Amino acid sequence: MNTILAVDDEKQNLNAIKRIFKKHNHNLFFALSGEEALRQVTKENPSIVILDIMMPGIGGIETCSRIKKIDKNIMVLIVSGNATVDDRLEAYTALADDYLAKPYDPDELIAKVEILLRLYNAKQKLKEVNLHLEETVKKRTEELVTRERQAIVGKMVQGIVHNLRGPVSAAYGNVQLMEMNFNSFLESLPSMDEKTSALADKIKKSSSYVFKAIEKTSELIDTLLIQGGSNPNEIKQSLNLNNLIAKELKFIHSETIMKYRVRVKLSLEDDIPLIKGIYSDFSQIFYNIVNNACEAMKNSENKQITISSSSRSTGISISFSDTGSGIDPDKISLIFDPFYSTKSKSSETKSGSGLGLFVCSRLMTEYQGFIAVNNNEHEGSTFTVMIPLSNVFKT
Repeated sequence: MNTILAVDDEKQNLNAIKRIFKKHNHNLFFALSGEEALRQVTKENPSIVILDIMMPGIGGIETCSRIKKIDKNIMVLIVSGNATVDDRLEAYTALADDYLAKPYDPDELIAKVEILLRLYNAKQKLKEVNLHLEETVKKRTEELVTRERQAIVGKMVQGIVHNLRGPVSAAYGNVQLMEMNFNSFLESLPSMDEKTSALADKIKKSSSYVFKAIEKTSELIDTLLIQGGSNPNEIKQSLNLNNLIAKELKFIHSETIMKYRVRVKLSLEDDIPLIKGIYSDFSQIFYNIVNNACEAMKNSENKQITISSSSRSTGISISFSDTGSGIDPDKISLIFDPFYSTKSKSSETKSGSGLGLFVCSRLMTEYQGFIAVNNNEHEGSTFTVMIPLSNVFKT
C-alpha cells in the first residue's frame, strides 16, 4: 500500500483530498503546516506528498526542499493557486516532481498522483535491484580474488614441487648407492660377531625406512604436479575415479585424515566406467568433501568416513558418508550457497569461507551433474556426487 501525505493549512482542502481518494487503496495522512508535515515525513515515510505552496510558517517551497533532504526518493506534488512560470520554476528548483494549479480537476489530481506513485515504486524497485547487484558484484569479486590468489599460490607451489624432484632423486640414488656399498662392505668382512650383525640389521632397517619415505615423497610430488597442472584451457581426458580417489587419499592422509585420526573405509565398485573429465575438477571436489567430513568428526568418538563408488543406468555415483555431527535440516538447502558456512570463524581450523561446497557444486554443473546431501539415520551425513552417463566413455 502506498502512503500519501496531504499538506494544507485549510482543513476543507484536506477534506476534499480525503473524498477524492476515498475509493483508492492508499494510506492517507494529513498535516496543517510545514512543520507538522516534516514530522509526519520522518514518522510515516510517505511515498508522495501533496503539498500546498502558500502556508504560514514554513512555506511549501521550503518544506519541499527539506523533504527532499530527508529522503530524495519521496515524490512531491506542489499544489498552488499561482500558476505563473516563475512559481513553477521555483517549485522545480526546490526539487518538486510535479506542479498542479488550483482549482484543479479531481481526475487530474488522481492521474498525477498515480503517475508519481508509479515513478516512486519504479525507483524503489531500481534501488533494490542496484543493492542486489552491488552485493552480487561484491561477492563475485571476492570469489574471483580468492580464486586468483589460489591460482598464484598454486603456480608457486607447482614450481617448488617441481624443483623438489631433483633433490628427492638425488637422495634416492645416494641411499641406493649407500646400501650397495654397505652390502659390499659386509661381504668383504671375513666374519661378524653378534653385536656387529645386530648393528648391520639396524642400518638395513633404517635404510629401508628412508627408501619408503623417499618413495612416499615422490608419490606426493607426482600428485601435487597433477593437481597443479590444471588450467582453464585444459581438455577433458579419461579418468578412473577409483584411482583418483586413491591418489587423493594419499595426498590428504597426513594433512587431514591422520590429524583427526579418521578411519577410511573404501567400497569401490570394480571396473567402474571411465569418465571424460578434468582431473583437477574432481580432485578439488573429493578433497573438499573429505576435508569437510574430517572436520565434522573432530569431536566424534567414532570417526570413520566410508567412500563408495557405483555405476548405474543413469551414470556414476561417488558417496562420502561420515560419522560426524550431521547438518541442521534447516540449513541443508543453504550449504551450497556462496559464502555460507557451518564452520565457526573462531575455530582452530580458521576455515569457513563458505566457498568450498559452492565451488564443488559449480564444478559439477559443467558435467550436468550435481551433489546430493542428506543426514544419515543414526549419525553423520552423506554427500553423493552424481555424474550422468553423458560423461562416461563409450566403449
